[in-house]
Amino acid sequence: MLGIVTIPPGSAGAATSPAPLTWSAKVPLANPPFDNAYNLAAVTCPTSHFCVASDSMGNVLTSADPAGGAATWSSPQPAHNDLVQISCPLVSFCAGVGSAGIDTSTAPQSKSGWKISDPHSAIPHANSISCPSTNLCVVAGQGQIYFSTDPAAANATWQATVFGRYPAIESVSCPAPSFCAAVATNGTVYTSSDP
Repeated sequence: MLGIVTIPPGSAGAATSPAPLTWSAKVPLANPPFDNAYNLAAVTCPTSHFCVASDSMGNVLTSADPAGGAATWSSPQPAHNDLVQISCPLVSFCAGVGSAGIDTSTAPQSKSGWKISDPHSAIPHANSISCPSTNLCVVAGQGQIYFSTDPAAANATWQATVFGRYPAIESVSCPAPSFCAAVATNGTVYTSSDP
C-alpha cells in the first residue's frame, strides 16, 4: 500500500537541543483512483500548499493540499519517464530525471504538461536533479554533472562537467543558482559557486 506522510512546519525560535520531528499518520494512496500499488519514488514541494510526487510506472501526482488526505491528490498524470527524482523551484515549473532522460513541465498538474527535455543517451545514468530556479537545473550522472540554463525550452541544451567514469555522482543539491553541492559514491563532495 502506498502512503504519504506529512510533517507540519517547525516552530520558530532557538532550542538548546533539537526536538524530534512530528509526522502525521500515513495517508494511503492505493485507493481509487490509485488502484495499482505502484511505488512512489520521489516527492518535492515548492510550497507547503503544493507537492508533486512520481511513481515507478511513469506517473506524476499533485496536490494543492498535501496534508489533506488521499482525496486531495490528483489521479496519476503520465510523464514520459519513471522519474526517480523531481525538483520544482516554483509551482509553475518542475523537472525530473529517470531512465528515459529528463522530463520538464511548466504545468505539472496538467495531464499533458510533461515533456522530455533531453534523451537519456545524452545524460547517462542521470539519478539526481536540482533546479534552484527556472533558469538553472543541475543533474548528477555517472562521473558527470550536467547543467542547463534553459531547461524548459523545447530544445534545451545541457552541458557537462566530466569527473571521469567513476566514482558515480549520486546526488546534487542547489539551494540557490550561486551554489551547488554534489556527492559521489567514494565519499567525495564537490561544490560549485558557478554551476
